[in-house]
Amino acid sequence: MKKLHKVNIPKDHTFPHIKDWLAALDNDSSIPHDFLQKAKKLRDEMLQTSKLDVLLHGDLHHDNILQDADGWLVIDPKGVIGEPAYEVAAFIRNPMLELLNHYDAPNIIDNRVTRFAELFELPSQRILDWCFVQAVLAWVWALEDGCDTSYFQQLTKIFDKMQNHDKQ
Repeated sequence: MKKLHKVNIPKDHTFPHIKDWLAALDNDSSIPHDFLQKAKKLRDEMLQTSKLDVLLHGDLHHDNILQDADGWLVIDPKGVIGEPAYEVAAFIRNPMLELLNHYDAPNIIDNRVTRFAELFELPSQRILDWCFVQAVLAWVWALEDGCDTSYFQQLTKIFDKMQNHDKQ
Protein backbone atom coordinates (compact mmCIF):
# COMPACT_ATOMS: atom_id res chain seq x y z
CA MET A 1 0.00 0.00 0.00
CA LYS A 2 2.72 2.45 0.92
CA LYS A 3 4.52 1.77 -2.36
CA LEU A 4 1.35 2.32 -4.38
CA HIS A 5 0.51 5.51 -2.50
CA LYS A 6 3.87 7.01 -3.49
CA VAL A 7 3.07 6.77 -7.22
CA ASN A 8 2.54 10.19 -8.78
CA ILE A 9 -1.00 10.77 -9.99
CA PRO A 10 -0.81 11.55 -13.72
CA LYS A 11 -1.99 15.08 -14.59
CA ASP A 12 -4.39 13.85 -17.27
CA HIS A 13 -5.75 10.91 -15.30
CA THR A 14 -9.29 9.59 -15.56
CA PHE A 15 -9.40 7.97 -12.14
CA PRO A 16 -12.53 8.68 -10.15
CA HIS A 17 -12.25 10.21 -6.69
CA ILE A 18 -13.67 8.34 -3.70
CA LYS A 19 -16.25 11.13 -3.38
CA ASP A 20 -17.64 9.92 -6.74
CA TRP A 21 -18.04 6.40 -5.40
CA LEU A 22 -19.47 7.68 -2.12
CA ALA A 23 -22.20 9.61 -3.95
CA ALA A 24 -24.05 6.28 -4.10
CA LEU A 25 -24.91 6.84 -0.43
CA ASP A 26 -27.25 9.62 -1.58
CA ASN A 27 -29.42 7.26 -3.65
CA ASP A 28 -32.74 6.00 -2.36
CA SER A 29 -32.09 2.83 -0.44
CA SER A 30 -33.80 0.36 1.84
CA ILE A 31 -30.88 0.50 4.28
CA PRO A 32 -32.02 1.49 7.77
CA HIS A 33 -32.20 5.28 8.05
CA ASP A 34 -29.87 5.53 11.05
CA PHE A 35 -27.06 3.62 9.33
CA LEU A 36 -27.43 5.54 6.09
CA GLN A 37 -27.49 8.95 7.80
CA LYS A 38 -24.48 8.07 9.92
CA ALA A 39 -22.55 6.94 6.83
CA LYS A 40 -23.37 10.17 4.99
CA LYS A 41 -22.36 12.31 7.97
CA LEU A 42 -19.05 10.47 8.40
CA ARG A 43 -18.40 10.59 4.65
CA ASP A 44 -18.90 14.35 4.56
CA GLU A 45 -16.75 14.96 7.65
CA MET A 46 -13.91 12.78 6.43
CA LEU A 47 -13.90 14.16 2.89
CA GLN A 48 -13.70 17.68 4.35
CA THR A 49 -10.83 16.79 6.68
CA SER A 50 -8.83 14.64 4.28
CA LYS A 51 -5.34 16.06 3.92
CA LEU A 52 -3.70 13.91 1.26
CA ASP A 53 -5.03 12.43 -1.95
CA VAL A 54 -3.07 9.53 -3.39
CA LEU A 55 -3.63 6.84 -5.98
CA LEU A 56 -5.48 3.97 -4.32
CA HIS A 57 -5.93 0.39 -5.47
CA GLY A 58 -9.58 0.68 -4.43
CA ASP A 59 -10.13 -2.97 -3.49
CA LEU A 60 -6.90 -4.09 -1.87
CA HIS A 61 -7.55 -7.20 0.19
CA HIS A 62 -6.21 -10.73 0.69
CA ASP A 63 -7.56 -12.14 -2.58
CA ASN A 64 -5.97 -9.34 -4.59
CA ILE A 65 -2.44 -9.86 -3.26
CA LEU A 66 -0.34 -12.61 -4.81
CA GLN A 67 3.21 -13.75 -4.17
CA ASP A 68 5.50 -14.27 -7.13
CA ALA A 69 9.22 -14.96 -7.47
CA ASP A 70 10.06 -11.26 -7.01
CA GLY A 71 7.86 -10.61 -3.98
CA TRP A 72 4.29 -9.43 -3.73
CA LEU A 73 2.00 -8.40 -6.57
CA VAL A 74 -1.38 -6.70 -6.35
CA ILE A 75 -4.03 -7.51 -8.91
CA ASP A 76 -7.45 -6.23 -9.96
CA PRO A 77 -6.90 -2.54 -9.17
CA LYS A 78 -9.93 -0.28 -9.41
CA GLY A 79 -7.83 2.89 -9.56
CA VAL A 80 -9.32 5.65 -7.46
CA ILE A 81 -8.05 8.82 -5.84
CA GLY A 82 -8.45 9.34 -2.11
CA GLU A 83 -6.76 9.30 1.26
CA PRO A 84 -4.68 6.36 2.51
CA ALA A 85 -7.05 5.66 5.43
CA TYR A 86 -9.76 4.80 2.90
CA GLU A 87 -7.60 2.07 1.35
CA VAL A 88 -7.21 -0.14 4.41
CA ALA A 89 -10.94 -0.76 5.00
CA ALA A 90 -11.23 -3.42 2.28
CA PHE A 91 -8.32 -5.35 3.81
CA ILE A 92 -9.77 -5.06 7.32
CA ARG A 93 -13.13 -6.60 6.36
CA ASN A 94 -11.75 -9.48 4.27
CA PRO A 95 -11.81 -12.37 3.80
CA MET A 96 -15.38 -11.47 4.66
CA LEU A 97 -17.04 -14.87 5.04
CA GLU A 98 -14.26 -16.25 7.23
CA LEU A 99 -14.19 -13.08 9.31
CA LEU A 100 -17.94 -13.01 9.91
CA ASN A 101 -18.00 -16.70 10.79
CA HIS A 102 -15.25 -16.27 13.38
CA TYR A 103 -16.49 -16.04 16.96
CA ASP A 104 -14.07 -13.18 17.71
CA ALA A 105 -14.58 -10.97 14.62
CA PRO A 106 -14.68 -7.64 16.54
CA ASN A 107 -11.31 -8.35 18.16
CA ILE A 108 -9.79 -9.39 14.84
CA ILE A 109 -11.07 -6.17 13.28
CA ASP A 110 -9.80 -4.12 16.22
CA ASN A 111 -6.36 -5.71 15.90
CA ARG A 112 -6.25 -4.96 12.17
CA VAL A 113 -7.33 -1.36 12.72
CA THR A 114 -4.65 -0.92 15.39
CA ARG A 115 -1.92 -2.39 13.19
CA PHE A 116 -2.82 -0.26 10.17
CA ALA A 117 -3.06 2.84 12.35
CA GLU A 118 0.45 2.21 13.63
CA LEU A 119 1.86 1.34 10.20
CA PHE A 120 0.39 4.38 8.43
CA GLU A 121 0.50 6.72 11.44
CA LEU A 122 -3.24 7.32 11.16
CA PRO A 123 -5.89 7.74 13.84
CA SER A 124 -7.56 4.39 14.43
CA GLN A 125 -10.93 6.12 14.72
CA ARG A 126 -10.56 7.49 11.17
CA ILE A 127 -9.85 4.00 9.86
CA LEU A 128 -12.81 2.60 11.77
CA ASP A 129 -15.04 5.39 10.42
CA TRP A 130 -14.01 4.54 6.84
CA CYS A 131 -14.70 0.87 7.59
CA PHE A 132 -18.24 1.76 8.62
CA VAL A 133 -18.82 4.01 5.60
CA GLN A 134 -17.48 1.39 3.19
CA ALA A 135 -19.62 -1.35 4.73
CA VAL A 136 -22.71 0.80 4.12
CA LEU A 137 -21.48 1.69 0.62
CA ALA A 138 -20.96 -2.00 -0.21
CA TRP A 139 -24.48 -2.66 1.13
CA VAL A 140 -25.87 0.02 -1.20
CA TRP A 141 -23.97 -1.44 -4.16
CA ALA A 142 -25.15 -4.97 -3.33
CA LEU A 143 -28.76 -3.73 -3.27
CA GLU A 144 -28.28 -1.97 -6.62
CA ASP A 145 -26.83 -5.15 -8.13
CA GLY A 146 -29.50 -7.42 -6.64
CA CYS A 147 -26.90 -9.34 -4.62
CA ASP A 148 -26.98 -10.82 -1.14
CA THR A 149 -26.62 -8.01 1.39
CA SER A 150 -26.40 -10.07 4.58
CA TYR A 151 -22.60 -9.82 4.89
CA PHE A 152 -22.65 -6.05 4.58
CA GLN A 153 -25.52 -5.80 7.06
CA GLN A 154 -23.48 -7.82 9.56
CA LEU A 155 -20.34 -5.76 8.95
CA THR A 156 -22.23 -2.50 9.32
CA LYS A 157 -23.61 -3.64 12.67
CA ILE A 158 -20.18 -4.74 13.88
CA PHE A 159 -18.50 -1.48 12.85
CA ASP A 160 -21.36 0.55 14.33
CA LYS A 161 -21.03 -1.24 17.66
CA MET A 162 -17.24 -0.82 17.63
CA GLN A 163 -17.54 2.90 16.92
CA ASN A 164 -20.09 3.45 19.65
CA HIS A 165 -17.91 1.50 22.09
CA ASP A 166 -14.76 3.46 21.19
CA LYS A 167 -16.48 6.82 21.61
CA GLN A 168 -17.78 6.05 25.12
